[in-house]
Amino acid sequence: MIDIQIIANRLLKELSPLMEAPLIISDHNGFIVAATDESRMNQFHEGVLTVIRDRTTLYISNTQAHSFQGARGEVLTLLSIDEIPLGVLGIEGPIVQVEPYIKMATKVAEMLIERALMSEDYDPEAQLLELFLTELLGGQLTKEAIQQQLKKLHVEAIYDRVALIELDVKTEAVVIRHLVHIQIIHPQLIIARWNVNQIVLLIPKVSRGPLQDALQLIHQKLAKLTQSHVKMGIGNRHPFHLLALSYQEANSALTICTKERAIVFEEDLKLELLLVESTKKHREEYIERVLGPIMHEPELMMNLDIWMSNDQSLKEVAEQLHIHKNTLKYRIKKIEHLLNVNLRNTADQAALYIALLLYKHQYITK
Repeated sequence: MIDIQIIANRLLKELSPLMEAPLIISDHNGFIVAATDESRMNQFHEGVLTVIRDRTTLYISNTQAHSFQGARGEVLTLLSIDEIPLGVLGIEGPIVQVEPYIKMATKVAEMLIERALMSEDYDPEAQLLELFLTELLGGQLTKEAIQQQLKKLHVEAIYDRVALIELDVKTEAVVIRHLVHIQIIHPQLIIARWNVNQIVLLIPKVSRGPLQDALQLIHQKLAKLTQSHVKMGIGNRHPFHLLALSYQEANSALTICTKERAIVFEEDLKLELLLVESTKKHREEYIERVLGPIMHEPELMMNLDIWMSNDQSLKEVAEQLHIHKNTLKYRIKKIEHLLNVNLRNTADQAALYIALLLYKHQYITK
């Protein structure tokens, strides 16, 4: 997909001289990525989703603005290529003053987008496929619309799983080309640039073992090529028209990835699902309630983590920490006292294990 964020500021610069009204450019998820009024940057605009869903122009008066989160009195119009939505252009002001500019501004914006599609770094056919993936994985297409797009793009519905690859650096076209040459997952694997630093894979019917081995190889080669940390989240298998579910699962798996656990299949997640489903506020509250008294004592936190990870073996933990067993006993008693727990109690063990898992995910750099 062409990332509207990459060219949004250019669109704003080109369009601003044509009209005096304040402008916004939003992505297809409803977030404002460029704005004349910088205070609106990165805000969510509920009206954008209405425009994307209904493929229409939305007129919002000042009195109606309160009905849409992030809205003002403005007109929102769809920006699309080959009937596939990329984002939304917003022109602020009274409808009677703004309306004459809508068609002209939309046409200019879409011409600039088409120019970007045809630039050296973009393959038009690949971009049309990626635009289709935006809607498919966003769950925005009916079965009938999917079939029409597949026919138009000459793509078979043989795919049943989605994987997301995330880099620490921007995904350049050369990375995609390299990935096409080195991948051994399947000859018809679909590879597309996704957001600024992500790559999406549509995977045909491939069994888990060979897929995992192939992803491990890709991980090693991409890490070497990009000199960055590479993470991979893999969704579960679903029928083609439900690949949006696999995409959501791949996103969930990606949030669990760490440097030590760089490839995560969503189907393997158990306790980690708490990290995905719970809110940041709830996780922080839980961590504070369970670990609060020792959170700012790194030695005790490390001792507790190692204790819980080694089946509470006094001998093994003392050896790993290079301390005497009596010293360890003292520290364990101190932890129990400060946290008001019994480390031999199953319920306390479970609470501490979950809290440590949440703490590492929430606060330790990935």
